[in-house]
Amino acid sequence: MPILRSTFISLSRNRSLRRFCENSAIGVRLSSRFIAGMEIADAIRVAESVNRQGMMVTLDSLGESVTSELEAHKAAEVYHQLLDLLAERKLKANISVKLTQMGLELSPALAEKIAGSLAQHAHSLGNFVRIDMEDSRLTQVTLDIVRRLQAHPESRGAIGVVIQSYLYRSQSDVEQLLADGIRIRLCKGAYKEPAEVAFPHKADVDTNYVALSRMLLESPIYNDAR
Repeated sequence: MPILRSTFISLSRNRSLRRFCENSAIGVRLSSRFIAGMEIADAIRVAESVNRQGMMVTLDSLGESVTSELEAHKAAEVYHQLLDLLAERKLKANISVKLTQMGLELSPALAEKIAGSLAQHAHSLGNFVRIDMEDSRLTQVTLDIVRRLQAHPESRGAIGVVIQSYLYRSQSDVEQLLADGIRIRLCKGAYKEPAEVAFPHKADVDTNYVALSRMLLESPIYNDAR
């Protein structure tokens, strides 16, 4: 599925392409298989439907790399509304957030403050925020923010992170995160990375994915390998 992953990463970054997919008949038809809808009500309706089928849900508001603090706060407000609605409807669902959408490339402190507010909100509702992982240049700052939020009493246990098996560093990251009691979702990775930081061959990525999955399955912490 590399082509689909690349397409949706491009979609989240390219505003013209995103407008096409949101507003044209063909764009909506192509994206409807993968995107719950354009409004919060659409996402809630789909989450209810998936729950009725016996499955849990993670909701993600598409978007990366905001260009202003105002945009970052507006993006966060969508997630705050989602958290409240999930609690109100008693849905088995949580949220997944990209730190660049919370302003990481404008200011790491801004992104940490906004993500921390979301994690505290989720904690107060008995819910959970997963921080999605982006390209490798942001891996360390993302993990640093997640660890600090996990250490905060008002968000402890309500924060998790994604780890990508195509990075050489991922085994040591998983070991440290498990030691810190942080929940992990494991994926293979969707970004084009240089050979100095990532396995260049799919077979090696797959092998590392299996090895990391075993580490997670052996841990007492709840994890997702998907």
